[in-house]
Amino acid sequence: MIKQGLIILLIVVSTITVFAQRGMSAKEFAKQETRLLKDEIIDLTEIQTERIYNVNLKYANKIQEYKKSASREQVFEIRDRLKKQKNTDIKKILTNEQYNKYIEFTSKQTERRKR
Repeated sequence: MIKQGLIILLIVVSTITVFAQRGMSAKEFAKQETRLLKDEIIDLTEIQTERIYNVNLKYANKIQEYKKSASREQVFEIRDRLKKQKNTDIKKILTNEQYNKYIEFTSKQTERRKR
């Protein structure tokens, strides 16, 4: 079971990385991220799915704007700050159990990127 979860996590991280490197639009990225959460991580209602998509799109647009004018290092700093704000917004949408799964997943993603 743990092995299967790790395989899914690797696939997810790889997919997100590939799409990010290909210059995916904010809208495409938000759709992909929302679909991933809904299909692989958390059971979302349709209302939650729509709200999560809107949050993902909001922050994907912000990051894309910063990428146009900020240095790579600045974008990483900004992304970390925006991630905290995004988590606050997402917490308002999810139940406690869903949010805990979401945080666990995003923490694992962050650790994988650091390696």
